[in-house]
Amino acid sequence: FNKKGRKFWGISDDWLSDLSAEISLPRTSKVEIKTVSGDIEVNPALASLQIGTISGDVVISQNPATTCVVKTVSGDIATHTFSACDYKLKSISGDIKVHIAPDLTVEVDGNSVSGELNSEISLDGDSDSLAGSNKVVTITTSTISGDFNLVRN
Repeated sequence: FNKKGRKFWGISDDWLSDLSAEISLPRTSKVEIKTVSGDIEVNPALASLQIGTISGDVVISQNPATTCVVKTVSGDIATHTFSACDYKLKSISGDIKVHIAPDLTVEVDGNSVSGELNSEISLDGDSDSLAGSNKVVTITTSTISGDFNLVRN
């Protein structure tokens, strides 16, 4: 990337602003993605995932095997969780929605300054979680003005 000439492989910034890419990686991959205003969609499960974006939305169709860290300024975050995972999700003004499979136990540490924190899953350890389950999804989340929603798949 040549910052002075604002060209990437001889291509101007204007053309690059509409560029999209699809990348296939092995499931054992540890991936880090950064963007300014592009949306990010991750379909296959990976070993671990780190995403940072300013105004793009993030959709994770299947959670990573170990950790998932997502930080946005104004983009929304949506994840679909089918196995144990450790999430760290942070957004300034975007909404966060985590879908959880029925056979998983959930532990949440969430806070928001002016957004709402909602869960259709019982978080008191009683009716909606599996006692003694080793399939635990840990979620640490924070927003300033965005909402957090936890739902069952």
